[in-house]
Formats: sequence, structure tokens, C-alpha cells
Amino acid sequence: MDFNQEDSEVLFALQVSQLDDVPLNYEGIESRKDKQLWRKAVEEEMKVLKESDTWEIALSQERINSYGERL
Repeated sequence: MDFNQEDSEVLFALQVSQLDDVPLNYEGIESRKDKQLWRKAVEEEMKVLKESDTWEIALSQERINSYGERL
């Protein structure tokens, strides 16, 4: 069976998503022995997202928290 680049990326993402040892948030990195590597990975990912204009910061019309509840 032949795989193209997109297939390989999807398979890699599926494999990574099944790992139990992946921190769920930035705070989860701090207690790890390999926290320097995880910090670097996060910084690199954020750099790529910023450079590709994946998102932009926008002000909310109303004050809401990350769960959508009004403050």
C-alpha cells in the first residue's frame, strides 16, 4: 500500500493522539523531566501558527470565560 505525505501525517497524528504520556496543557509540562523538550515543541508550534496566520487575536464584545459562560 502506498502512502502520500498527507496519509503519513494523518497516521502520525493518530499515533501521537493515542499516547498516554502527552501533556494536555502547558501546566502539565512543568512536572515532567523532559519539560525543556516540550517547551521547545510548544514554542515551535506557536511560531508556525503565527507565521501562517492561522489565527488572530480579537477582542470579545462581552466578557466571557473560555467555557462560554458570562463573567
